[in-house]
Amino acid sequence: MYSDLPSLFNAEFRLAGSNAIAVNVFLPDTIFEWVGTTKKLATFTYKERINLLSQSREFLRLIAYSTKDALSLLLTTTEPKYTFKKPTK
Repeated sequence: MYSDLPSLFNAEFRLAGSNAIAVNVFLPDTIFEWVGTTKKLATFTYKERINLLSQSREFLRLIAYSTKDALSLLLTTTEPKYTFKKPTK
């Protein structure tokens, strides 16, 4: 039914003991590519073996450290260090 759609990920399975299976999910190397001035869906390849689990872990680590640093600044600073001003037209 959906055979004309590209596979969004590639998975590998292996036995991890007598009653467990390990699964590695890999993301495509490139999702979109530019052809001239047009962006189109790329042909998916998995040569770089970008692991979904490790990418998710790194994203959560970035969020956790950014939140910790922001809260630390809020707790230890009595005057603003960063300001935002809307651009004037």
